[in-house]
Amino acid sequence: MRFLRFFFFLICISFCPNVSAFWSCGGDLPTLSEALNDRSNTYDIFTCQIIEVYEASSGIYESLAYVKERFYGQPKDTIFLSSTHNSYKIGDKWLIANESGNNLLYHTGPCGKISTKEQQSPRRRENIFSRFEFQIEIIHQYQNITASQTTGYIELGIGEYKMAEGQFINGQPFGKWIHYHWGYPYSSHIKYSEITYKNGLFDGEYVIYSSNADTFIVAKVS
Repeated sequence: MRFLRFFFFLICISFCPNVSAFWSCGGDLPTLSEALNDRSNTYDIFTCQIIEVYEASSGIYESLAYVKERFYGQPKDTIFLSSTHNSYKIGDKWLIANESGNNLLYHTGPCGKISTKEQQSPRRRENIFSRFEFQIEIIHQYQNITASQTTGYIELGIGEYKMAEGQFINGQPFGKWIHYHWGYPYSSHIKYSEITYKNGLFDGEYVIYSSNADTFIVAKVS
């Protein structure tokens, strides 16, 4: 079984294009709401469940998983995950939001900023959600907005916890949007970026912020 698995993996490496994109990353990594808003992006967004785990090489951990629910993109039915952290366990469910280049190989480390494992919050109580639950809810909200071609000002979030806010016109982001950091504990009131859109594409100023306590510092303008 192990020989067959590695044989299959080597075939994928040999025949799938753009594999090098899987092994490296660079530039500014988007938040989930930025990835959803950018209609020009090549992100695959889906959930999967791990069915096998192994250490491919020293310090590189990989797993085989089957795709459960596709939100965006065309990941294959069975995919590979890779990370420098030993965070994979058989049966674990993951939300993957990342570029692949071949719809087969995905990174869940620093290159996979949005991707997260399903787990219950250690301090779960009413109106408190895990990162996994929060991001799944945002995806469902976004799908409903685009499917209904909503026009108006929208806050993407759950209750007081926001991921982004801005204007939609016929289900397309338009004008200036504010995207927020999100993690656990919640940091949804810390501004991450301001981006201007027209019909789902960048149009004008793009400002990324870094936070120092309550002070917002412009990190990049393009």
